Amino acid sequence: MQTAWLQSLKIQGLRNISTAEIPQFSRINLFNGANGAGKTTLLEAVHLLGLGRSFRSTKHKPIISYDSHETVVFGEISVDITPTTERKVSVGVRRDRKGAHEIKVGGKRGSSPAELAAMLPLQVINADTFQLLLGAPLLRRQFLDWGVFHVEHCFLDQWRRLQRSLKQRNSLLRRGKIHSQELQSWDIEFTQLAAVVTLSREKYFTAWQLALVSIMERLWPEGRDLELAFYPGWDSKRDFAELLQRQSLKDYDMGYTTFGPHRADMKVKLHGMPVGDVLSRGQLKLLSASMRLAQAEVLQSSQHKQCVFLVDDLPSELDVQKRGLLCELLNELRSQVFVTSIEARDLRNNCFDQQELSVFHVEHGVVCQQ
Repeated sequence: MQTAWLQSLKIQGLRNISTAEIPQFSRINLFNGANGAGKTTLLEAVHLLGLGRSFRSTKHKPIISYDSHETVVFGEISVDITPTTERKVSVGVRRDRKGAHEIKVGGKRGSSPAELAAMLPLQVINADTFQLLLGAPLLRRQFLDWGVFHVEHCFLDQWRRLQRSLKQRNSLLRRGKIHSQELQSWDIEFTQLAAVVTLSREKYFTAWQLALVSIMERLWPEGRDLELAFYPGWDSKRDFAELLQRQSLKDYDMGYTTFGPHRADMKVKLHGMPVGDVLSRGQLKLLSASMRLAQAEVLQSSQHKQCVFLVDDLPSELDVQKRGLLCELLNELRSQVFVTSIEARDLRNNCFDQQELSVFHVEHGVVCQQ
């Protein structure tokens, strides 16, 4: 099993944390403190190291402390090469108010977010997790593509080529009068890449769905009647190339490609109804958490790699029994976990093994280990 753990963390100028340094993490790391103390900001720092961006904002300025001109996060990641050998890699991410963005992996400048993602696979469970079910198809498409990226090493290149092909096709459609042969040449490439990307998504969806069913039997057995379906972005009963040609006039009028893998989605229903119409917020949180646990299970079983979980405000909207079951599943995955809570007592005593747990108190942006 290849284990990637975050060993240490240094923060400068991230929201309400001016400076913070944590020299050593455990497998389970609990941050407790009052609202606004900086607990979620610590999870955000780990997310920056894993993806080069925040999970709380798509903009760079809000994450920078008001009295600082930049945010800098450093960490050391330990990767198990063999059961007895590990490799430690330094990782750094910097963002300034002017939009400059720098990533360093192993001291190498110009590293990419994809390198971070491959090294430290992250799963986030927080108050917005249910948006995976209620939000736009883009969120579910990104969810699927995250999984495929980690299990198929060539997928990123295929996905990028698909995006370039789509961009070129849309550019032609917006140009005005175009020659049919010119559009047809891009249609051929777009069709080929659509088939490859869609097949990868379908294979992953099948494996992930099996893992989800197993997890939900334990965490949320009431959801056994859940209906999941992968939608490739068009009527899969029809030939894609033929459909693309037949719809070219409509695409020309619209100025963009109206269907294809860029419109893929995952349909989630219960008793024939969209889950957002029938489930409570607590049930939606359980379901979305189960979906992310299933991703970790697929990654572990297919690639022998483990995810790192960022769990913000674990007790929120979950009763004691569900909290315990969720922690039990996290323990079985042997993943490294960073979790926040206002009150640490219940989680500390009932959810996690004391020997694998480190507890940190956060107050006014200051972090102290307890």
